[in-house]
Amino acid sequence: ATPNGVVGASQGGYAAAALATFHPDRFRYASSLSGFLAPERTGVDGTITAALKQGGADTDHMWGLPQLGRWKWHSPNQNIQQLVDNNIRLWIYSPGSGAPTDQGAMAGYGDIAQGTNATFYSHYGDAGGHNGHFDLGRGGGNDWGTWGQQLAAMSADLAANIR
Repeated sequence: ATPNGVVGASQGGYAAAALATFHPDRFRYASSLSGFLAPERTGVDGTITAALKQGGADTDHMWGLPQLGRWKWHSPNQNIQQLVDNNIRLWIYSPGSGAPTDQGAMAGYGDIAQGTNATFYSHYGDAGGHNGHFDLGRGGGNDWGTWGQQLAAMSADLAANIR
């Protein structure tokens, strides 16, 4: 892999994990801060659809209807073995349910994002993953103040892993 890292918050957290999953030749480090890491889960697909519609996007033109299977194809959770096999370094953050949430950034769905991170963490361990830092269910929020703290905390880890 080239020495690149990718970091994102909320939907950008999903994107960071997806980029590392599907482009391990370009990214050896991915961080998701309050991302939706299991978009294929029933209910999560509706959440993502609703959130993107708030911004004027149409998920039918993105991945098609969830039941057609393309949501699974794009899921870091469903393709977690690729992350494990490529030894991608992960930094995953998600606060506990009910955490303060930046409504604009999370479209009001912080608790659903947290659930997808817990699912992802479980699958990562089941797949033999060992190169991840997971900060799940503790303090903080789904907001820029907390994400800034996470960025500061991960900076040395990121730098060490992309040299």
